[in-house]
Amino acid sequence: KAVAPSDLLLIEILRHRRFAVNAARTAVGSEHVLDEINHYIDTRPVKQQASFVDADPGNHFDTSAPLVVFGPAGIGKSTTIARLAVRAKHVHAAQTFKATTDRENPRNVGVLDGKPRIKTVIVRFARLTNRCQTARDLLFYVCHQILHAFDKDVTSTPHSYNELVEFLPRCLSMATCNRPIVLVIDSVHEL
Repeated sequence: KAVAPSDLLLIEILRHRRFAVNAARTAVGSEHVLDEINHYIDTRPVKQQASFVDADPGNHFDTSAPLVVFGPAGIGKSTTIARLAVRAKHVHAAQTFKATTDRENPRNVGVLDGKPRIKTVIVRFARLTNRCQTARDLLFYVCHQILHAFDKDVTSTPHSYNELVEFLPRCLSMATCNRPIVLVIDSVHEL
């Protein structure tokens, strides 16, 4: 029996989420890095250029750009990213969010300046699933999830790698202050 595309997306979301929860459960330390990353998420304006941050303690970064966590092998980047993905569901902009899970799109809902706020958290661990074995597949399902979260036509998701590279920024541009996107990708260099 064929699996519906929306079910494939849900399965992909849940597998990465489950992996993050399990990895975060066993992780210790790295609170300082998580605190700095959460500060970054809380203060980041929408739509800026990339910034890099060392996973080592004491480094500070430009909060006006996307964040790249890096460091030597074995320092705990993947578990830190897993903890970030789990924590991002519950901490953002010093607001207390009420978690609401919808069958197709786990997300948080809160209130900012009297307006409903929906935060879309997308987490992917490269090579964890069959749909994350290549950069093309990872991009396809990330774009697909963003479109779904913003109630857009998911059939418009392109299929070729080059088209997806151009399409992702358009998907991310849907983010606003009241509809932020937190995109967490681990081990992208392995693709």
